[in-house]
Amino acid sequence: MKKSNILNIGVAVAGAITAILVKTAMKPCMSMMTTESGKQMPMRCHYAGVALFYLAILALVIGVDCVIEGKKSTLTCIALMVVTFAVFSGNIGIGVCMGEGMMCGHTKLLGMIAAVVWGVLGVAQFLIKGEKDL
Repeated sequence: MKKSNILNIGVAVAGAITAILVKTAMKPCMSMMTTESGKQMPMRCHYAGVALFYLAILALVIGVDCVIEGKKSTLTCIALMVVTFAVFSGNIGIGVCMGEGMMCGHTKLLGMIAAVVWGVLGVAQFLIKGEKDL
């Protein structure tokens, strides 16, 4: 088995685990905020959790596709890492609320761990010589 296939399986597994955890044990808080017009809407940590779920599903699909096609997913893994960091950055992306002890802190931690895993897997694939890149 190619080294890149093993790493692509790791990308897919990390995506599956992240998707499951963001919907179960490490989901963001479901608190609502009131707008100036008096309407209720979810806080931004809800939207960050939704974005992380879709990024995790994307990682799962990319990992499986690259295993099937026999390609490396170097650049896609690095892009997943950058986008995940951007989602949880309050200056660039969605961010999370700053409330102490709220579940969104756990969701952010899950996102950061997933981003690091995808980045490490992407760099590891970059270091493999002689295999076709995506």
